[in-house]
Amino acid sequence: MGNRTDRGREHAEAANGASASTEKWARESGAVFEAEKTAFVHFVQPLQTDRGPLNHLVFGNKMIAPKRAVKILGVTLDSGLSMNEHVSKAVAKAIGKCMALRKIRGVPPAQMRQIYIAAIAPATGYAVSTWYAPSRIGVKRRVVVLERVQRLASRLILRSYKSVAMLVLQSEARLQSVSERLHERVSNHVTNLCSLALDHPLQRCTMVLTARLGVPGSIESGLRDV
Repeated sequence: MGNRTDRGREHAEAANGASASTEKWARESGAVFEAEKTAFVHFVQPLQTDRGPLNHLVFGNKMIAPKRAVKILGVTLDSGLSMNEHVSKAVAKAIGKCMALRKIRGVPPAQMRQIYIAAIAPATGYAVSTWYAPSRIGVKRRVVVLERVQRLASRLILRSYKSVAMLVLQSEARLQSVSERLHERVSNHVTNLCSLALDHPLQRCTMVLTARLGVPGSIESGLRDV
């Protein structure tokens, strides 16, 4: 990772060194890697365009150009780590599911609400701790976009008119507000991280991070004494 325009070349050199070691291990162990499925991205600020072969990765005798974004375990990481593309894809996926929900007829509002909570809301909250923080620049705009999805879902649940206010829709559909739901997911994630066993591999990383933020690095669980 880096924050200067000349870091792309350094990243590529380091990645090529790692790929050479990987290819050597593959030859010795008999493993096979497909270069066509290999992708990488430079995490660089400010954003820069492709500056030629010096920024490329060589893997399996093929030159791979850096991408603007890559998807890892369902999370789309762009080169600026803005998470805009991840949120955009999550919103598009949720809207598609809402359109499918519109085709369902004769289902009571309670069951429609259950479908929304189980199948649509999680799509907008996946990996939310990677981008949601109320004080972060740009988060309010993303929350507004997610509120549009919830407004659409609420109208489908209640079969209401477009003119009904958002607060009324959420109240009648018995749905949490988007901000409350996101805050709850982030809080649960942080609590789980801080409650890890002391010998857990992530505990050290968590303690370093929480020390920088000035918060407790570990939370004792009452269940340990049960």
